[in-house]
Amino acid sequence: MSPAMSSKSVGGWHDGYVVDVPYIEPITPDLCPAWLSMVCVLNGQPPLPIDRPLVWAELGSGSGVSACMVAAANENLEVWGCDFNPAHVERSRELARSSALSNCSFDEASFEQVANDPSIGPAEVDIVIVHGVYSWVSAANQRHIMEFIRRRLRPAGLAYVSYEVPTGWASMVPVSEAMRLHVEADGRRSDLAFPDALASIQRLEAGGAQCFPLGPNEQHQLDNLPDADVRYAVHEYLGSHFGPLMFDQVADSMAGARCSFVGSLDPVDHVPNFWVGPGLEELVQGTGDTVLREMIRDLAGQQALRRDLFRRGMAPSSFPQREKWWNDLTIVGLGKEFVEGATVQLPAGEAALELDFYEPLVAELHKRPLSVA
Repeated sequence: MSPAMSSKSVGGWHDGYVVDVPYIEPITPDLCPAWLSMVCVLNGQPPLPIDRPLVWAELGSGSGVSACMVAAANENLEVWGCDFNPAHVERSRELARSSALSNCSFDEASFEQVANDPSIGPAEVDIVIVHGVYSWVSAANQRHIMEFIRRRLRPAGLAYVSYEVPTGWASMVPVSEAMRLHVEADGRRSDLAFPDALASIQRLEAGGAQCFPLGPNEQHQLDNLPDADVRYAVHEYLGSHFGPLMFDQVADSMAGARCSFVGSLDPVDHVPNFWVGPGLEELVQGTGDTVLREMIRDLAGQQALRRDLFRRGMAPSSFPQREKWWNDLTIVGLGKEFVEGATVQLPAGEAALELDFYEPLVAELHKRPLSVA
């Protein structure tokens, strides 16, 4: 594609998504079955079974790096990904082939095709991954994604969905739309036109446009855009169907696929003190309604991105069962040294890691894996 040609000029197959520039190739390790099992156990649900091969499927698999990583780390797993961008599928297949991954395959297909054509992809799956896709596609494609989950996810299967949330995006949405329109009017390839689109927003801000400053999270996004990988930026901000979604909207759609909310993929989200400030813990934990609790939590932390795990059918469990699942977890060190004075950035603020507690723990993990006990 020449620099003078936009994705619009080569036909309408892009369906409002950026296709003239390939997406970046991030590795997302918490899409592995072991991590998903840990999230289940943290929330009183059984881990994925290990007594039979599992099927892991990603809708909108991009360049296939995460799928290939999962396949390489789990030889008994059947990994399948699909993407409607042929450049992404070409890259995915090349990665799988060069890595000699016999348990990993990719199809070029739209969400509508995989929802309605049972010959594309595995007949049943244990894990469905929808990462960095759901709030960037049209409502029709969101329904196709849910239909795939409804038809193919096995009972007790897991579905992971990440999506942007209005609580941390509200004031950025019109800015994002202005940049999209600027790039569209420019006519050049998205990555070439994006810097000028961003410059136009910066001129608005410098000139005293009244929509600035944005909310804290959104302003942080905008301030860091000049240093962002432009391939990431065009996919993040230029999709014509982009629309942040509240938790209740996604949970309601998942309920239509007979899936219930398990918890967040981020472990710190399971400890209220880590993601809300002092004085708000009781408010957040004071309701037994899951949807209301998550809504209050997103407001309290100005959540911009949710990473939610759902299960097809919630398993009843007793305390002895949950205790066994905990005791069966194994924690493995990564060989990293503990740095004195290290801090961790949490939604509720910065937390210091105490040397007397963490240094012996990290040293022990260097020697051997540990149980929770």
